[in-house]
Amino acid sequence: MQVYGFDPDALGLVRGKYQGETEIHVQCPFHSGSGTSAEFNLRTGAFYCFKCGAKATVSELANQLGGAIVKTFIDPVEKDEDNWRVNLQAPIDVANSYLLSRGVTAEQIAKHEIRSLPDGVGIPIKDWDGSTHGMVIRKYKGSHRYIYAGKRLSGWPLSNMPSYDRRKPIIVVEGVFGALRGEKYGWNVIASLGVMIKKELVVKWLSQFHHTIAVFDPDDGGYKGYVRLLKYGKATQVVIPGFPTDESDENMWDYFVNKAKKTDDRRVIERILRGRNGQNKDTTSEW
Repeated sequence: MQVYGFDPDALGLVRGKYQGETEIHVQCPFHSGSGTSAEFNLRTGAFYCFKCGAKATVSELANQLGGAIVKTFIDPVEKDEDNWRVNLQAPIDVANSYLLSRGVTAEQIAKHEIRSLPDGVGIPIKDWDGSTHGMVIRKYKGSHRYIYAGKRLSGWPLSNMPSYDRRKPIIVVEGVFGALRGEKYGWNVIASLGVMIKKELVVKWLSQFHHTIAVFDPDDGGYKGYVRLLKYGKATQVVIPGFPTDESDENMWDYFVNKAKKTDDRRVIERILRGRNGQNKDTTSEW
């Protein structure tokens, strides 16, 4: 799908992965660091950094960065995304060196039918009944590390949900590799495929479990994810800040389930609810 909007390249913004059809993650030019902690809206030209709080209009970006305001057709999908179903024909390599380096087991590669692509891996997005609706493409190189092709469901892997024990808590993480890590340790776990938690995930799926444990990255995006969980799920009893799940070991997962459920630490979202020094009107009005 093409979007008629502002070209981030003309403004000098370093691109990251796309967020939906109209927003793209970019590197923030207003603080040091190489991560893509900011979002740029292709249609409106609005810029906001979740790490340092910088925000600007497209005109302000052009003035401050020395770039040009260019309106053109922006294509937020790469060529192989349009034909993502073709990637379902790619081989399932249980000895894929990248996946094994991320801690994914051969059994998981086969179970989830993870495909080995020429420049990355493709993880099918399946519904609870096992039907495939899309794919998460993780590329080895380039600024677009993650591409969501096809339909982006409310969580992954929904196909695991029928087998989960409802008497146990469910752990919600941001990405597919966090979900694979939790699955390996035997816990009920689901990836929200980002921090823009969909209402369906909370109401239809998480509500079936005794309580929810959220484990998001310790940044403003993660904090917003916590807020959305609490907004839609009144039964959310536990929110744990600050543990990137890709770096967690088995003992940490035990901590999540056995120790932290005794706490009710919601201080992590206070700055979203009241804003930084009472001045962050965007987040306070939205959340």
